[in-house]
Formats: sequence, C-alpha cells, structure tokens
Amino acid sequence: MNTNDLPQAPSWQTSTEAPLEVATFHAYDQETAELYTQAPNTYSILWDLKQKLRGYTKYGHPFKTTEDALESLYSELCDVWPE
Repeated sequence: MNTNDLPQAPSWQTSTEAPLEVATFHAYDQETAELYTQAPNTYSILWDLKQKLRGYTKYGHPFKTTEDALESLYSELCDVWPE
C-alpha cells in the first residue's frame, strides 16, 4: 500500500493553528433567543463579581458595615447589568 493512497488529514489538523469552533443554537421564541445572546455577558458580570468578592475575602475590604458592603456591591452590579 502506498502512503499517497491513504486519506489525508484536513489542513487544520496538520497546522499549528486550532480550528475555529462556532457554537450554534436554535431558539424557539424571542425570550429564549435573548437569554442565549445575553448569556456570555451575564457570565462575565458574575465572574467579575466573584473575583471581587474573592479579593475582599482574601485581602480585606474597605467597608465598615455589612450594609455598606451590600449597597456598594449592589450599586456596582446595577452599573454593569444590562437593562
């Protein structure tokens, strides 16, 4: 058997570049479509909040009372949360 007779790998498998993967979804109504399209932004906002809380836990925080902390976090969340 000649090696030229074997199927060749796609060019992306032999190159140093990874293939581009595209996620697709099928929404059956407008509300579901909006949830799908807002999901990455929502995840990013929650990730940032998680990291901020982690920093406060690990390195301390500037708040004098629990109410001050909650008001500050709520205000920051309202600033970045989509309407």
